Amino acid sequence: MAWFRNSLNEASDAGASALGALVTTLGNWFSQPDFRGCAFLNAAAELGSSDPEILATVRRHKQEMACVLENLFTGGAGMREACCPWSSMAPSSMRRWVTASMP
Repeated sequence: MAWFRNSLNEASDAGASALGALVTTLGNWFSQPDFRGCAFLNAAAELGSSDPEILATVRRHKQEMACVLENLFTGGAGMREACCPWSSMAPSSMRRWVTASMP
């Protein structure tokens, strides 16, 4: 997650909007020659049903991603350091999305 936050911060510091920072960050990641998608989602797809611990790790990662994106688009605290633990601080619509889209 540190590389993701750092890339978002760098793009934002260079004057990009929240959406521009996200597009730049994802574009840079997707264009890497070794890009194979999200390792967490790949692990869930390949191994998740066989190991509940893998699914728990994937859920925590997805929750942190949601928190980072919420902070990016709302200007909340936490962009420059580890994101707050998943809690009721996130809007209910975000919590519903994360919960509904978890493997």
